Amino acid sequence: MTDLGTRGPAADGTRSDSFLTVLDMRMLPPDGETARATAHLGPATWAKGTERPRLGALVAMADIVAGLRPTGPVVPTVDLNLQLLRPAPARGRVDLECRPLKAGRRLFVGEVLMRHEGTLLARSVATFINRSYGGTGSPPRGPARREASFDDWFLPSYPDERTVLVERTEEISNGPGATVQGGAQATVAELAAEWVLSPLGPHAAVDLDIRYLGRVAAGPLAATADVLAVRGDRAFVSVMLTDAGAGDAVVAHASVVCRPEA
Repeated sequence: MTDLGTRGPAADGTRSDSFLTVLDMRMLPPDGETARATAHLGPATWAKGTERPRLGALVAMADIVAGLRPTGPVVPTVDLNLQLLRPAPARGRVDLECRPLKAGRRLFVGEVLMRHEGTLLARSVATFINRSYGGTGSPPRGPARREASFDDWFLPSYPDERTVLVERTEEISNGPGATVQGGAQATVAELAAEWVLSPLGPHAAVDLDIRYLGRVAAGPLAATADVLAVRGDRAFVSVMLTDAGAGDAVVAHASVVCRPEA
């Protein structure tokens, strides 16, 4: 949900020009220690040129609901995995719940289940440093400024066949001067994985595991992808995310599994 050492956007809740507003997330009353929320899929969450939601949009949803514990927001995110359990629908309401797997003195680990029309859509496990932000927290709200596609918030460039570059803008950051939001970093990793696989045809990410290792201090954020293996209808990609404006300092590492797009 947030970077190392700064507050997160879900705890901020004041920006109306954040890419997170397109998720239309709303927190619901918790069920004991289980956090609950709703979000929505639609054109503003789709990958460009498709009617397929970006996996990074679902990662952002999971990051928010897991970080907004009923006892108060926790920061920062250490790692997050998300697996699609079936093809993501183009539209509709998503119901999320996060139950704690472990709430220790140092770490909080939560399992997030996402359902669409009552059927499981995705599962995520997120780990946070169990450090309270100190507020009640709510997802960013307000009118989304861009509607064309989820990718339009990132304006990626492709300097070579393995790399995606994305500027650190306030719209995809945790706040002024803060790092790129965790769901945004996952989206950039997703873009890089699909880009490196493009010579094999269009691919779509179905499983993403990301570990946050530092902050984007300067930008742009660079994601460099390597294809590890292609087995049947699965392609396995390793993506290193670095801060290109700060000596290529390592920011995060992602493992992405993709399938050919129909």
